[in-house]
Amino acid sequence: YMVGKDKVLTFPWAKGTTIDQIWDYYQTTLYDGKPFSDWIYPGTNTPMLKAQHPEYEMFTADSTHYKAGVACA
Repeated sequence: YMVGKDKVLTFPWAKGTTIDQIWDYYQTTLYDGKPFSDWIYPGTNTPMLKAQHPEYEMFTADSTHYKAGVACA
């Protein structure tokens, strides 16, 4: 993501690569004073996130795939 007026490049795994660390990033990194979301689910107005690089998250951070030695490429 390009964050702020100066468009600083920021990755969702800036605070770490586990799902908890990525979740923490999204909850504590504010955009316009609120946690970032990619879109709002119609009807419930629930903020949602789109997996930006699921292949990265799936094959790192001590995941099952990582432990098996599988790579995304």
